[in-house]
Amino acid sequence: MGQHNTQVEAQRGIATLALVLILVPLLIVVGSYLQTMSGRNSRLQLEIKEERAMMVAESGIDVALFEARKGTLVAGHQAKFSFAGAMPGGGDYSANCTYLGDDDIDNDNDGLIDEPDEDVYRVVSTGRVGRSEEHTSELQSQFRISYAVFCL
Repeated sequence: MGQHNTQVEAQRGIATLALVLILVPLLIVVGSYLQTMSGRNSRLQLEIKEERAMMVAESGIDVALFEARKGTLVAGHQAKFSFAGAMPGGGDYSANCTYLGDDDIDNDNDGLIDEPDEDVYRVVSTGRVGRSEEHTSELQSQFRISYAVFCL
């Protein structure tokens, strides 16, 4: 009977060892997968918040374009205008418009200062979603759309 118990214990030991050799790597793989997916999920959530902040900043650009078409942005020595607002889905923007027509700088890198095609505004809009997500969009003077829209 003693020899039979020894064989049973040996078989239990082999079964336990086999179970451990199968379960430990499986648990490591599952744990790694879960950790990778949770990290990926965090990165995706951050990307979504950054994308929302960018869309809010673009809304500030849209407001500046609307105000320009309405006639609010009037050319003048060192003229500056600011617009701010909140979005219905969350987030807020601030758009700062600076007149470049008399800034004594070659804004379009063509060697000429304050020429007629520099009769434009630079619009910098910052969008915020939540506490820390922020994105800034800038409509540069050399973009044709700014010349077409902001030319006074």
